[in-house]
Amino acid sequence: MTWSDPLGLARRLLSALCCAAGTWVAAQLMCGAGRVGAAESPATPAETVRYLISWHGSSRWLSKEEHSTGSTMQWEFQETSGSAINEYDSHLVLKSTHYLTAMQHVTQEFTQTGVNGFRSYKLSIFSDEGKYSGYVADARDPVALMRLAPERSSRNGTLVEGPLEPLEAMELVQKYYWHDHSPSGDTAGGWTRKARGGAAAARVVDLKRDPSDPTVYHGGGHFSIRRSNTTTETADWTVDARRIGRCYGRAFLKEGDKADDALIDDERVDLMATPSDISPDGRATVKLRVTCDQVPIRNAEVQVGVEPQENSGGHIHTSKRPYGFIDQTDMNTAPPCPGANNSNGRGAHCIPVQTGADGTKTLTFRPGVSKEGYKLGIAGVYEITARPKRYPSNGRTIAVVAAVKGLSELSAGDTMILDGQEDEHPDNHYGTQATLTAFEGLAAEFQQTQVQTFVLTYNKCGKEWPIAKMKVNDIALRTGGLFDAGNRKYPTDKWWRTPHQTHGYGRGGDFDHYADYSGSITDCNGKKHKVADDLGLLLLALGEPTYGCWDRTDLAVKDGSGHPAPMWHLHVEDRAASCGVPP
Repeated sequence: MTWSDPLGLARRLLSALCCAAGTWVAAQLMCGAGRVGAAESPATPAETVRYLISWHGSSRWLSKEEHSTGSTMQWEFQETSGSAINEYDSHLVLKSTHYLTAMQHVTQEFTQTGVNGFRSYKLSIFSDEGKYSGYVADARDPVALMRLAPERSSRNGTLVEGPLEPLEAMELVQKYYWHDHSPSGDTAGGWTRKARGGAAAARVVDLKRDPSDPTVYHGGGHFSIRRSNTTTETADWTVDARRIGRCYGRAFLKEGDKADDALIDDERVDLMATPSDISPDGRATVKLRVTCDQVPIRNAEVQVGVEPQENSGGHIHTSKRPYGFIDQTDMNTAPPCPGANNSNGRGAHCIPVQTGADGTKTLTFRPGVSKEGYKLGIAGVYEITARPKRYPSNGRTIAVVAAVKGLSELSAGDTMILDGQEDEHPDNHYGTQATLTAFEGLAAEFQQTQVQTFVLTYNKCGKEWPIAKMKVNDIALRTGGLFDAGNRKYPTDKWWRTPHQTHGYGRGGDFDHYADYSGSITDCNGKKHKVADDLGLLLLALGEPTYGCWDRTDLAVKDGSGHPAPMWHLHVEDRAASCGVPP
């Protein structure tokens, strides 16, 4: 599957849904024979038939390429969601489309590094949701009406294409920002402009009729698509169409009231996180709304659950992974969700909540944090689920992505050795562009100074100095956040802990101590020098203050006298906060 535009996918899904939402006769006339299955009997002459159509889709991809002159990294996150009500007359002719919501959001980032500097840009595209909330289109507004106009159908009748002009011509706003850094200086700029919806998606899903209810159709799935040798895209979407009736038209309903309970034959939950991408130490506002035929239900009981996704956020280990927080509740302490599979110690944890007078409940989500010391947020993908207690099969799931944006991977080149990789954290050399630039400059000066000082000095008496490359250990994980290097004080529970305290945002990193340089060399005056000591002293002298400041507390290790040992962590962008000196 190739999904370049989730709004286009929504348009195709809705087209298929509209075709599925009529009677068997309408399916024959509008969508061709052999569609997703026979619907209910034709409506009575005086009856207005209404179908609620809702959709949600998201996709994300990351591309990283190494080349002879540098590296390139791109990533993108897309999301689309919405709902609408189609009304048909007794002859199943579409009369109107009532838009409830329609949203699209796309974020793209691009970073290119090389010998001549770096280039980055960020593009945000979002829809004006207010334009599509509550708008009713009818025959007087044919462009906005969801007309059934299939272009073709497959031999087995499962593929129907049809333009949905309101979504295809959706009004969007694009915000673009760029930044170039080169030896000649920095330049930056950007623009904001209006745009329209994108191209159609390449695939249309089949809608399957619910075997227990012929008036309900479902579609959806999860895909992981390898777009190229360097890019994998994941996509998740759900789409539903169902006939509505008894609750429609009322002002509100109240769960627990006998009169209302007799009417409520269904409960649907809408779920949205704002924003859906946050920093590992950030927060997202999660709003759920429970309705029957889009009529809000007050006092509705809902189970809200959280489950962090395995191997996300650069952590290839899952044991006892922190779940995060809903409001003030640590979801690690919450019980497993009803019906969840927690046999492997994972699975979602849930808390009960109740909707207010408007059928909504607003919550705050925070990512999981380290188990001790500094409470550092953990990057990754967190799935949040809301399920009505009375109708749990009607639950919704969304993803909140916790990540530090704009990190790039350090390239070793000819002057550095990259070290410290572990199976649990294979990508450990990501940092901000300023940090990577500082490391590259320090590595070049470290090597050049050895040539100009040690090599020339020892050559005078025919001795050879072993030129060493700068050795870089941990910087940050691919998407930042807690870098749990494995606290060996807890051999059976070492993960999701510090000692790393300042690696969350890629603003500095650790250096190795040249312990493998165990030999000594005698200078021209007969004095013996330990090679490792001279290399270390040189690196410390060059690093501060030109490139940053050295930190003695990052790993919380003390020397034999009980004082902080000189742990070789160089702060670059965070030197003011960590060392009390200006950047």
